[in-house]
Amino acid sequence: MNPLSSILDVYDDVSFGSLGTITTPDFSARNSLVDITACSFYRCLYIADAETTSIIRLEMQSKYNIWSVEDINTDSVISVTSSHDLLVLCGKSNKLKLFGTDGVLCSTIALEPGHVTCALEFTTPGQYLVTHGRDSDPLHRVCIVNSEGKVLRAYGGFKGSYAG
Repeated sequence: MNPLSSILDVYDDVSFGSLGTITTPDFSARNSLVDITACSFYRCLYIADAETTSIIRLEMQSKYNIWSVEDINTDSVISVTSSHDLLVLCGKSNKLKLFGTDGVLCSTIALEPGHVTCALEFTTPGQYLVTHGRDSDPLHRVCIVNSEGKVLRAYGGFKGSYAG
């Protein structure tokens, strides 16, 4: 995944001043990039790639790091936590994986069965907000889960229900 090609201009979100550029790997022939998120603390971008089952971390001065996450697929979602770690919803395995900015796996959280469509850190560190439900799924709900994957609260229910 080498030749570096595309150049992104980077601007400060407060002053709108230029911070420089990031040179990215050539993604032009890919349809497998499934999500992207930014970390303002480390001033980097994370990109999830379902084709190579990897996370790409891009940062200023055109540095990048790539690490494998074998259970990334087209249903995977990524976000940055309040402690500046990367949260990866692995759609293939129905797990949340928390990675340090260097790509080291910090923890894995097995979620209850069901098609999880989105996940991010809740306002309380160590708790996560996950959503369940595609058209073919019986459950359509939003849940708050803890760091062991236990559902603490659930809102919604079976498809078409309006309770809760």
